[in-house]
Amino acid sequence: MHLFLFRFRFRSLLRIALLSLFCLFTACATINYDQQADQQITALTQQINLQYLSWESQAKSNGPVVYDAKFYDTVEASLATLEMRMTASQDASSAKLTQLFQNLMQQLENERKFHQEHALDAAYCHAERLLINTQLAVLTTYELSLKNSAASKAK
Repeated sequence: MHLFLFRFRFRSLLRIALLSLFCLFTACATINYDQQADQQITALTQQINLQYLSWESQAKSNGPVVYDAKFYDTVEASLATLEMRMTASQDASSAKLTQLFQNLMQQLENERKFHQEHALDAAYCHAERLLINTQLAVLTTYELSLKNSAASKAK
């Protein structure tokens, strides 16, 4: 049952992520590449991947993983900081980022609530990591497109 719900949620969020990505790329405004935001996205992605891989490994060897409030608090703070940085400019695409960040924060909140009530097994940790990576990939692609655009203009 949990796997079915997860797959449904994964497909829905993947569609939202792809739609958000499309909206970002079709924005007409000129936006500058932000190296610090790029680094923050990379650090956040690495932090989440390391934690979920650790939980997955732990669940395989020691059984389901119990709730860890510190991880969720840290990721939530990092997402809020990144959102402030990336939506601070007054251009059309940064306004569209707000919905993407709201989706990420909602995903994190849903995951927190689920984890508070249920210990996570290895398969769930693996699937959740892939789901969050899909959402973070939109931000990474956005920043890389800005970076490539800035490099093209510099030539």
